[in-house]
Amino acid sequence: MTEKLKVLILEDVPTDAELVERELRKAKLGFSSKRVETREDFIKALQDFASDIILSDYKLPQFDGMAALELKKELAPNIPFIIVTGSMNEETAVDCMKAGAEDYVIKGHLARLGPAVKGALESKRVKEEKERLEKALWTSAREWRATFDAINDPVVLMDLEGRIRRCNKAMANLFEKPFNDIIGRNCCSLMHGTSGPIEGCPMVRMRESQRRETLVLSIGDQWFNIVADPLFDENGSLIGAVHGMADITERKKAEAEMAALQEQLRQSQKMEAIGQLAGGIAHDFNNLLNIMQGHSQFALMSLKEDDPFRKSFEAIEKAAMKSVNLVRQILAFSRRQVMEMIVLDLNDLLRGLEKMLRRMIGDDIELLTVLADDLGRVRADPGQIEQVVFNLAINARDAMAQGGKLTIETANVELDEAYAHNHVAVTPGRYVMLAVSDTGIGMTPEVRDRVFEPFFTTKEKGKGTGLGLSTVYGIAKQSGGNIWVYSEPGQGTTFKIYLPRVDKAPEEIKRKAEGGELPQGWETILVVEDEEEVRKLAVLVLQKQGYRVLEAAQGGDALLICEQHKDPIRLMLTDVVMPRMSGRELAERLASLHPEMKVLYMSGYTDNAIVHHGILEEGVNFIPKPFTLDGLARKVREVLDKDPNTQVRKNGS
Repeated sequence: MTEKLKVLILEDVPTDAELVERELRKAKLGFSSKRVETREDFIKALQDFASDIILSDYKLPQFDGMAALELKKELAPNIPFIIVTGSMNEETAVDCMKAGAEDYVIKGHLARLGPAVKGALESKRVKEEKERLEKALWTSAREWRATFDAINDPVVLMDLEGRIRRCNKAMANLFEKPFNDIIGRNCCSLMHGTSGPIEGCPMVRMRESQRRETLVLSIGDQWFNIVADPLFDENGSLIGAVHGMADITERKKAEAEMAALQEQLRQSQKMEAIGQLAGGIAHDFNNLLNIMQGHSQFALMSLKEDDPFRKSFEAIEKAAMKSVNLVRQILAFSRRQVMEMIVLDLNDLLRGLEKMLRRMIGDDIELLTVLADDLGRVRADPGQIEQVVFNLAINARDAMAQGGKLTIETANVELDEAYAHNHVAVTPGRYVMLAVSDTGIGMTPEVRDRVFEPFFTTKEKGKGTGLGLSTVYGIAKQSGGNIWVYSEPGQGTTFKIYLPRVDKAPEEIKRKAEGGELPQGWETILVVEDEEEVRKLAVLVLQKQGYRVLEAAQGGDALLICEQHKDPIRLMLTDVVMPRMSGRELAERLASLHPEMKVLYMSGYTDNAIVHHGILEEGVNFIPKPFTLDGLARKVREVLDKDPNTQVRKNGS
C-alpha cells in the first residue's frame, strides 16, 4: 500500500485550507494534512508531523510565508515549500523563488496546485536521487583513491601518447614530486629524462599488440618490473594503458647473490676437478723426479770440480729441483700435499719471517705489521703457512713496481650465518684472520675471478708460473680454512685467509737441520717400494751411510723376508701407495713379527692410509717424494733415534 503524502498547510483561513485540500484530492493525491497558523505551531509541526511538502499562505496576521520559508530552511531544508496566496506581483514571486520556494500558486487559480505539488515532489525526488548518486560517486571515488594509494607499487594511468592522467602515492613518492608535477607529464620525460620512448618500451609494444607487455628496468638503485596493460573504452577502442611498476629490487639482489654463489660453486668445482687431474699424475711424476734428482746428486758427489760432465749433472739437478717445486705447488693447489699440523701462534710465525720479508720486497716498499694482541691459535703446517705469506708478499711486490705499502694483519673474527650464506663452503664460527694488503695496481673483476686458477697469470712470459696463488688457495683450503680476495683497479688488493681457531697452547716449530755431515748408522732397515729405480736409489743411499738394507718390491715379498729374518729389523722404509697391499696394511701385519720395528712412510701422493684429507696422522713418520739424499739420511736417523715410548702406533702399526 502506497504511503499517504503528508501535507503541512500554513493558513489562517480554514475555508482557504479546505479549498487547498479539495484541489489536492482532485489531483488524486492521497494525503493527510495538518493546518497551523502561528509561528509556534509551525515549528512544532516541523518537528512532529514529518511532512512531505509545505503549502504556505504568503500573509498571516502574526506571521508570513517568507518567515516560514526561513524557518523551514533551518529546521527542515529538504522539504519542498510552495507559496499559496491571494495575489502576488512578479517581483515578490521572484524573491520567493530566490529565497528557496519551489513554486507559488494564486488562490484564484488553484487548479495549478495539483501539478505544482507533483512538480515539487518530483524535483525533490530527482534532487535526492542526484545527491544519492553524487554521494555514491564520491564514496566510490574515495574508496578507489584509497585503494589506488594503498598499492605499494607505483601505478599510473596514461593516454595513448604516454601522458600521465592519474597516479598513486607510490608513484609520487618514487619520484619525490607532488601530484600536480606528475599529472600531464609524459612518462618518458618523467621516468627516463628522454623526449621519446626508450628501447623496449612496453607502452610502444602494447599499442601494437594491444595486450600486456613487460620490461625489467632500473631506476636509480631500484629495479622494477614494468607492466603495461591496455585500457579500452566502451566500444572496445584502445584509449590508453594502466602502467604498473612492481619493485623487484630485493629479488634482483637475491638473484645476484645466487648467481655469485653459483659462480663461486662453479669455480670451486672447476678447481677441484683440475686438482684431481693434477694430483693424479703426481705420484708417478715424483718417482721419476726422485730417480733424476738422486742419481744426479750421486754423480755430483763423485765428480771433481773440473770434471767436464759436472755442469751437465748440475743442470739436471737444477731442472729436477725446479720440477720438484712445480709438483709441490700442484699438490698444494690440489690439496694432495701431506701436511704436518701443529698448533700455531700466527703472530710468532710472522715475527720470525719479518726480516726475510723485508729483504724479499725491497727498500721501496714499506712493510707494516698489525698483529692482534689477543690472537687465537690455529692448527696448521708452519712450512705451508710460511709459503702462503711468501707467495702473497711476492705477488704484492710485483703489483707495486713503483713502490708502496705492504700490510700484514692478524685478527680474531667471527664469521656469522650471513657471511656463510654469501660464501660457498664457509662454516660459521670462530676464526683467525691473516690479511695481506698492498697499495698496488689492483685487479679488474675478470682477473679477480680467475686469480686462484692454476697456470693463470697476468705476468709476462717467463715471469711467473701462475701457480703461486693457486698454491695459497690449496693450502688455505687443506688447512680447513678459506681465502677471499678484494681488489679494484688502482685501489690495491687484499687477500684474507680465515683459519679455524683452536683453544690449545702453541707447539714448538721444528726447523729442518741443514749442513754438516750426514748421520751414519748400523741398523737393519727394510725398504719396500714397487718402483724399482726408486727402491735401488733408497737402498744405495742407506748402504752408503752404513746401514744393513733389506729390500722388497711389494708387500708379499716384505712379509716373506720378515718371516725368514730372525734378527731385529729396526726400521721399515715403505711407500704408502703400492699394488695389492698398501704400506699401512703392511706395517699392521708386520707389527707382531717385529714389534721393535719403526715405520717411515714415503710417497709423492698419498691415499687416506696415513692421512685424512691430506693431514698427517699424529705420530706417523713421513718423508715426501722426491727426497734428497741428504733429506732421506737425516729423516731415517731422526726416526731411529726417537724414544720408542713416544712412537705412536695406531691400529697396531
